[in-house]
Amino acid sequence: SFSNEQWESCINNVVFGSYEQVLSRGGACEKTEGEQAENGTANTKYRVNIHHSRDSVDKQWATTEVLVIRGLSRILRNYFSQLLRTTENVKVTVGQGALAMSNAWFMKAWTRLLGFALRAAKQTGGRDTIDLRASAVELLVLCCQLSCKAGFQAAITPARVGTNMEVVNGALRSVGEAKGKQVEKGNGSRSTTELSSRNRERLFLEAFNQLGQFQNFLNRADAEEDEDDERSIYLEPVLVQVLHKMATELAKLYECCKDDELFPGNTPEPFEQVPAGTRRYLATDPMDEIQSDDLEGRFVDLVRTIAVTAMGGKDSKFLTQAQRASFDLLREMVSGSSNAALKALTLIAGPAFFWVIQKDEGSNDAGDDTNSAIEALGKEAATVVSEEIKNTGLSDRVKVQILCLLLSVFDTESDKESWNAISTEKKEQHRKRSFKLFVPVMESTLASAERLVKLGGDNGELIDLLWDRLKKVLSQLLAPIKIPETPPYISQASHLAKMVKSTVEHVPDNRRNEICSLLSSGAFESIDIAKRHSHALDEETRPETRKRAKKRHDEALKMCSECVRGLCMLQPDSRFLRSITKQAFADVISTMEKNKDLPPSVDTVEIEIALIACQAIKKSKQMESLVISLFPQLCVLVSINHFGLRSEVASIMEVVNIGEALIDATAKMEAAERRAEDAEKENELLMAAIEELREENERLHRDIAVLSASSALT
Repeated sequence: SFSNEQWESCINNVVFGSYEQVLSRGGACEKTEGEQAENGTANTKYRVNIHHSRDSVDKQWATTEVLVIRGLSRILRNYFSQLLRTTENVKVTVGQGALAMSNAWFMKAWTRLLGFALRAAKQTGGRDTIDLRASAVELLVLCCQLSCKAGFQAAITPARVGTNMEVVNGALRSVGEAKGKQVEKGNGSRSTTELSSRNRERLFLEAFNQLGQFQNFLNRADAEEDEDDERSIYLEPVLVQVLHKMATELAKLYECCKDDELFPGNTPEPFEQVPAGTRRYLATDPMDEIQSDDLEGRFVDLVRTIAVTAMGGKDSKFLTQAQRASFDLLREMVSGSSNAALKALTLIAGPAFFWVIQKDEGSNDAGDDTNSAIEALGKEAATVVSEEIKNTGLSDRVKVQILCLLLSVFDTESDKESWNAISTEKKEQHRKRSFKLFVPVMESTLASAERLVKLGGDNGELIDLLWDRLKKVLSQLLAPIKIPETPPYISQASHLAKMVKSTVEHVPDNRRNEICSLLSSGAFESIDIAKRHSHALDEETRPETRKRAKKRHDEALKMCSECVRGLCMLQPDSRFLRSITKQAFADVISTMEKNKDLPPSVDTVEIEIALIACQAIKKSKQMESLVISLFPQLCVLVSINHFGLRSEVASIMEVVNIGEALIDATAKMEAAERRAEDAEKENELLMAAIEELREENERLHRDIAVLSASSALT
């Protein structure tokens, strides 16, 4: 093995010297295509066919640079532990932001090495630079892997076939070194000294910060690096391939660090400042609690940047390989209970939870619900969140934050696009509501919110924010969509019914009145919509129009049923429910009186609404008072000429013992009358006492006047 001096000479003089020479020679040979062509034919007697990847001096030097970087990677893989031990005599002192070291040649070489890798990774150019940039990003991530606690072995790539190997659990593994050779494998094994561990931690943080610098390059935050680059990195095919390589390597890094450096909330000390220009995508929600210097948050931020940046182009309709690799990594992190990854996916998805793009008529893209890579990106992120939100390892508080964020997104997007505008019909052809991916998120999150309410503590502000936003969104969703010359309708009624059901099941007690008011409004709107489309069915003759009217009629009745059922569960004796049921029964009685010849098997819209009211009343736990208030109308409906409705009313009368209910109501009335009489008597006594006090007050005033006059005379 080398001594410290030999390692220093090898790294600084041989490796870095060779690399710098390659850089200088490559830069000196930059020429125009015409000059290169002229030099390629001048003074040449024999022509040699050269592969297109090596047909210029610049390409040849770029390939040489790749060889040097890969060689440097091999040195680090095999001898990192030996190089790390050279820092055991290095003392690191942090004070007032300064770093003082003694004999820190490898620490300085590490910084220099990372600079070389970052420079190569940020290269621009065509396909001749892809190997260089890919090997550079691999080296950047490799430095993080080697210097982490678990070491490179935690995510080592599959070994090549060779001697001293056998198949273990379906994979090739080395079973020992060749006899007579003792080769030290220093793939990031844990150091035995505390000082070495501290230095290793410093190396990791410095390498991790370089990943942040590469992220700044992707974000175009470093203006000096990008001022001469007029091409968009979002559309550069070579960069997309490089980002795929980086996403793959970052997945290996996560395997190494998920239990240590990238464990949620881990912020090692001493910690370098976050690179200037690094964007904070995770700090948009006011209830966000992710630490700005959290390593996991910064790592997720980088993966998210790759997913958003690695677009295949404006005309692309599918995710790139880089985006798929990023989503696979984020999904794995969410499965490992990463709150930061869940929030990042939510921010990527955004409106994709609520809207989808409809294809134009005549499109040949069968089975594809999206028209662009951006839509595909949002849909994929929303799918991951919808599937992983039920993960029991995720924090209930973070789930509630996710729902708050999504409700805010819906509110913002709804403000941007008015559904009651004249142009809505045209927009409806291209963008339609879809809550398929949002409903699972809402159902799981409201259950989490209910648990937070029971826990109490400092969760009150977050819970209030959630229900304020949910109330606002539900009021928008329960309002009908109005299009000129078309009856109003309720969009996505089946999904909206599930949302209402989940809201009713988990609403806190102090919010019941507000939710009941919304449900009452939604029920009346649904009844009105159902009646309008029922009339449209009677008047329309075109099959397509009748089919659409029938669908919207059924959706309105379904929404009405869910709203009335929710009212029965939350406040069975509320004025909202009485108003709806009385109106429904009055309408059906009036309709049956006007159409006495109506066959008993025919279901008018009024009969359907009355049936919904009866079914909801039967499911109510405290329906005695409601039944008594509806008793006159129920008596009429018992003898109505419709078997189904008559049976429902009879079942209500059978379940409720009217006699006992009346006796109970009479007793309550008599008790109330007695209390009123007692209160009236008490009031009379109080009035008499007040009168006596007034007389006493007048007498005292007279006495005071007499005494004042007497004192004036004396």
